[in-house]
Amino acid sequence: MGKKLRYNGTARRRIKIPHPISKTDVGALIGAIIQLSNKIRSVPNNRIQMQWREDKGNAKMSQDNDKHHLTGVITITGDENSVQKASSIMQRIIARIYADQKREHRKLLYIDGLNYNTEFGLKLSNFDLEAARRKVSQFVKCSANSGYKIKVFLDGVRHTEEAVKKFKTRHVTGMETRSRFIAPSPTYIMGNLFESNGVEVLYSEFDNDDTLASHAHFDAANVLSDDKDFFRYKGDYTVYGKFKLKNRKLNLIKKKHVLEIPSSRGIGKTKIEAFRRYIDLLEHEAQINLALFGSPSPLTKDLGNLYNLDELSALRARLYDLLKVPFVDETILDNTGWNTERLDAEGENWLESPVTVYDRILSNISESIEGLPEDKIQQHITALRIILSKYYALIAEILYDEESTTFSEIYNELEE
Repeated sequence: MGKKLRYNGTARRRIKIPHPISKTDVGALIGAIIQLSNKIRSVPNNRIQMQWREDKGNAKMSQDNDKHHLTGVITITGDENSVQKASSIMQRIIARIYADQKREHRKLLYIDGLNYNTEFGLKLSNFDLEAARRKVSQFVKCSANSGYKIKVFLDGVRHTEEAVKKFKTRHVTGMETRSRFIAPSPTYIMGNLFESNGVEVLYSEFDNDDTLASHAHFDAANVLSDDKDFFRYKGDYTVYGKFKLKNRKLNLIKKKHVLEIPSSRGIGKTKIEAFRRYIDLLEHEAQINLALFGSPSPLTKDLGNLYNLDELSALRARLYDLLKVPFVDETILDNTGWNTERLDAEGENWLESPVTVYDRILSNISESIEGLPEDKIQQHITALRIILSKYYALIAEILYDEESTTFSEIYNELEE
């Protein structure tokens, strides 16, 4: 791809771009060239130049909405070592761009679901379940109109020490600052929204990035994720970072390649398994005695953790019994820090109606919320509705299967 020349003791290499590439890809190359230039300029006379011309025959709308395609030449001049390194990097980037072009015809799209919490309406401060459902429904319809078959991947168990540490730090900070950005149980809500629209959802047992990359590679799918970590994998897929819904179609926007990414990681020889139902993920967590509950609302510091309420603990005890798990050591954040207590399964609990339990909890906190910010109170109540609806819906799913009352039905009843 590159032709090596030598002038006055300096090395020069010309790298041709023989096949047209989009303006977005040219932008990625320019970004890479700027970074490389900054690195090799420490040696006098080192430089990188580029020339482009429009390819008239390929001036068509591409998948990432570029109207024009370009060809060109990149010239790298300088000392032998710098030219060699810069040339090698540029050739890898160009090869990757051409590989992406070949993948663009693919119509399998695997989505890093929790990367788009706000886009799908899971922000706690203005959480509206029906509005979120409409957003997901519109996304699914636009995807189908564009010929995509989508699959959503969601985070599951936090296994690694690093992941647990980040989770705890984030929730302690949220409790101390009286803030909570995303609604509690986003994995459950997101999965519920997409499944109710007929989309397959997979729940990752281990690292969600690892699982998604593995499935995309082996299934010849592309990836929708705004996480730069996906460039670390040596997988056969293209990464899209953003999307737009326009004219009832899904328009994907490529995520820009970065030169410096986290340490590379292999895909593996076989596809990583994942859970196909949230209830299976929950059962697995209970069986391995893993239950970590952070701060679900901005008022945990003032009113205590919702997960510690007797009513919610009783619902979890019933869930554990239905899952045939004798007990779970639960770690819950409160004003005193992270505390672990054993919760025994209980199958004899008589379940009151969700509305009765909800009204009683609200009555019990009515005096405690006086003087607290109104917006924080509403977020606390919304979080309560979500958690309560989730537990009742999961219990109903186990007991009554497909004829069970849904999460949406219970939530809407509590909201009225």
